[in-house]
Amino acid sequence: MIKGVVFLFVALLVFPLVSAEIFVSQPEEVYNIGEWFSLDLRVKPVSNTQEFLTADISCRGSDTVNIYRNFFNINAGEERVVNIAAVLSGNLLGNIKGENCFLTAKYGSDSANSQSFAISNLLEIDLDLDKAKHFPEEKVEIKGTAVRESGNSVEGFIEAKSTSLGIELSDNVKNGAYSLNFTLSKNVPSGEHEININIYEKDNQNQIINIGNITLKIEVLPVLSKLDIFLSEESAYPEQEYTFTVNAYDQADQLMNKEISLIIYDSKQNKFLQEVIRVGTERKINLTYSDIPGYWKIEAFADELIARKLFYLEEVRQIKTELQNDTLLVSNTGNIPYKGPIEIIIGENKEVRELKLDVAEIKRFKLYAPDGNYIITISDGSYFNELGSVALTGKAISVKDIGGLNINFKSPLVWLVLVIVLGLVVLFVRSRVKKLASSGYKDKPFAPASNINKVNMQPVSSGNKEETGVIALKINNFPKYSLNIIEDALSLTKRAGGKVYSDGNYKIIIFAQSMTKEKENDFIAVKIAKRIEDMFREQNRKFKDKIIYGLGVNSGEMIIENTQGEYKFTSVGNTIIKAKAMAQESNGDALLSDNIHRRVINKVRLEKLPDKDAWKIVKITDRGKHEDFLDRFKSRNK
Repeated sequence: MIKGVVFLFVALLVFPLVSAEIFVSQPEEVYNIGEWFSLDLRVKPVSNTQEFLTADISCRGSDTVNIYRNFFNINAGEERVVNIAAVLSGNLLGNIKGENCFLTAKYGSDSANSQSFAISNLLEIDLDLDKAKHFPEEKVEIKGTAVRESGNSVEGFIEAKSTSLGIELSDNVKNGAYSLNFTLSKNVPSGEHEININIYEKDNQNQIINIGNITLKIEVLPVLSKLDIFLSEESAYPEQEYTFTVNAYDQADQLMNKEISLIIYDSKQNKFLQEVIRVGTERKINLTYSDIPGYWKIEAFADELIARKLFYLEEVRQIKTELQNDTLLVSNTGNIPYKGPIEIIIGENKEVRELKLDVAEIKRFKLYAPDGNYIITISDGSYFNELGSVALTGKAISVKDIGGLNINFKSPLVWLVLVIVLGLVVLFVRSRVKKLASSGYKDKPFAPASNINKVNMQPVSSGNKEETGVIALKINNFPKYSLNIIEDALSLTKRAGGKVYSDGNYKIIIFAQSMTKEKENDFIAVKIAKRIEDMFREQNRKFKDKIIYGLGVNSGEMIIENTQGEYKFTSVGNTIIKAKAMAQESNGDALLSDNIHRRVINKVRLEKLPDKDAWKIVKITDRGKHEDFLDRFKSRNK
């Protein structure tokens, strides 16, 4: 037993367990395919050794590849340093890649592993988009950087593709940077679009070795491009519901959901209806026999676009007959004057009378016949009505015209009655005004102060078409203190170069280059509207009785005629109508239309109102040359 232990001790001294020491230097954390791999090996044998020194790379779950093999004769105690360097090409590695990779060095019967590292073919992409929302025909710029997972810059290629936008772009990636741009088409569909971006590198054999991809989303805003009116029928009839639909289409001919201005004119070009409606919903109107037959016109306005359609209100020739004891009443219940003969049949005897009735006019006829009961029948050829039996008296059968109950506004008698009624109304109003004056309250009409230029809103004989900014101010009530602040607001308008005219409950304020000598009159209108809003809110904060008002701002073309300092205006399209619609929607905020919103978006921070095509002013970000004056004016009125 003792001899065996001594033999083992001697064997360990003569034949050591480790024949050589192998040390491997520290690798990088990540290597991308195509990059240089370089490590130092230090080999120090304990005895003279003649063997191959090898280096292999392997990743967990993959094959092993040899990247170095060389024969060395190293004496005992001698240290040899060997650099292991290779390009991690696709041909070298094959399918070897992953996170848990090692280099294994072997010399003779000894080996050593490096610390773990990763071999990757992934690229990391960073995007910088100029903005997320774009209008049709706008330029889209995409730029950014791309790096390998190892952290080194990419030298490769970029491809961008979007089926919905119809684009395919490519370019080089140099020193990790790339830049692409394209212009959206005129009829690009609105909504969200995806752009797939691929960046890759190739080796000298034109094979892709590293790749990365990312999906970019941009939103294309809808732009109203067309209005269309769909009629249920080409003809309409009195006392029958008539329906139509107005549709709005964007640049890609897709239906839009927005509000528009609508006007319906009768056959005499009088306004029958004027309102703001939401497109896409069926609109119903009820026409009566008092409405004038002929061609009626429907006009729809939005964002400087206009659509027109005609429909025909049919002529209806008809009468109504009834008996009141021995008196026959014949009424024109049609919508055109009634001319022609009617047969009045009393028993078996016929009497013919020529009728000439205006719309809604009534004629009365007294019926006579020898004492008795008679069946009364009326006919005009197409109309037949048996009125029943009536008791008549007289010497012979006859029909006497005893006049009518003609409520006809062409009648002098009707006009006389109207004049008398109107005079009574005037006397009543005067008495009310005197009563208010005696109580200490001096009423003032809602009109500009005397130093405000008054202008006419009417067709012009000549003039220039100009881009204008328009404010519609609607005052719904007049607290005692409000008149001065309203005049101050309109004075502010004059100082900025604007002109004012009255339109019912509205004050329409117009800014054009010919008056202000400035180009950006839409921006001036927005700033003045904001100042008026601030002035009214300050007054409402001070007083218990609040001014109830609305403010709307729009921009568009108007034809302006200046005759010796007196201005006349004619609106083109719905410039004024849209401003008034915004004021109607407003509840103390200055609301901007889509049209003017697009023009001042870079100078004003705005907030979109939910479910409305209107914007609320949050802040004026661009202080123009009028700003100091406006601030002084505001301070003076506090």
